[in-house]
Amino acid sequence: EAAPAPVKDGAPAAPEVADAAASNQVDQPEVFALPAAKRRRCNELRQEGGYQLEANAGSVAPNPKAFKVHPLREEQLRSLAWMYSREACRDGFKGGMLADKMGYGKTATTIGMLSEKPGQVPDERPSGYIRNPATLILCPPHLVEQWEDEFFKFLGDEVQLFRPFLLPAKQKKRLVLPPIRFTGSQLFTVHGQAVSGLSQEMRRHNAGLRLTPEKQLQEGDYIESLKVELPPGQVFVTELCGIRTTSRTAFADKAYDFQHFLDQKCRQGCTVEVIVVRETKPRIKRFRGEGSFRILTIANNTDFGRLKLKDLLLPEPFNVVLVSTSILGANYHHERLTETLNNWLREEGQLCLGKSMGARQKMLRECIDKWHQKDGFLAAALRSSPALLETMWWNRMVLDEFHESESWITRVREVMKSLGATYRWGLSGTPPLDTT
Repeated sequence: EAAPAPVKDGAPAAPEVADAAASNQVDQPEVFALPAAKRRRCNELRQEGGYQLEANAGSVAPNPKAFKVHPLREEQLRSLAWMYSREACRDGFKGGMLADKMGYGKTATTIGMLSEKPGQVPDERPSGYIRNPATLILCPPHLVEQWEDEFFKFLGDEVQLFRPFLLPAKQKKRLVLPPIRFTGSQLFTVHGQAVSGLSQEMRRHNAGLRLTPEKQLQEGDYIESLKVELPPGQVFVTELCGIRTTSRTAFADKAYDFQHFLDQKCRQGCTVEVIVVRETKPRIKRFRGEGSFRILTIANNTDFGRLKLKDLLLPEPFNVVLVSTSILGANYHHERLTETLNNWLREEGQLCLGKSMGARQKMLRECIDKWHQKDGFLAAALRSSPALLETMWWNRMVLDEFHESESWITRVREVMKSLGATYRWGLSGTPPLDTT
């Protein structure tokens, strides 16, 4: 393995390679250090020239306004100034790796930056993503509560912490909508369990009966069950697995493909009855604090399973979404991703069976682009799809304990690579270099 060599005067910097701050101010010149060749998963991180390491030197940033009780130390303010400069880059990679050694307060420095630059919606929506103004922080499971405590330590009363919770039945409205007469043309489309589009025929039905909005079928409605009834003299001649039928009536509940059911069972002259469930409140609640700096914590698979995409995009957005990295490798995440892709790309003949995680992530980009083709598609996806983090283009992403990424399985690494953000940061006191 090549030993780190001093940089010669006038030597060009490595193209689009993130700078890393050293642990404290030192006199040594900047060096290039290559990733350890013995670490098999580091091979894909190799770039010509390696990583550029910078000493903790240079200008000092002002102490963050919110850090009144616990101001940052001088070396932390130098790191903060460096982080500001990396995000101010006009071209190339925006971000880097903060490699201050353990105990020097990388978490505090990062919180200082977040408090001064809480986030903004990206100017343009990158293809295959949904814009989100929040900062996504990913950390090991045992550090989730530590991050929460650090936010309250440094920001105090300015913090408001939210967590997912199981929505009680009283906050869900189960509505049996008036029967809809089928005249031969498609009434509405369904992806998964959500209404993704209403036909002109359906809109005329709503207008003709002068129904109140509550009694109208709406784009984004979550369907609990469907019932199709034929006119007198007509009977069903076939029965499909998963559908309960009598001679003139067929039922389908949430265990079945609603769109397939409608395509198979609806005939001219029949009536369709729809039962929908509408939620009156988000699936999150305030857990601690009452400040304006809003944090959502997703600590485990139970939290993840309680959320839908719309919960990540509330009218009053979150400043930070704090997530345990264990979620990315869980089978539950894998299953929810597969379910989402199958619901939305079945019409194109694209199914996930046998595909790698990298291929599935590419399919997810196509899926999200499809959501943006129609307002109804996006409304249905936000209400019915799980809160997959990789659907969002975040304002900023922070990966704590960055060095642990070397031990991730391929599936998790593919999910991580697909996460989108304008600014990207890694935090590690032991970065993957030859000398550690």
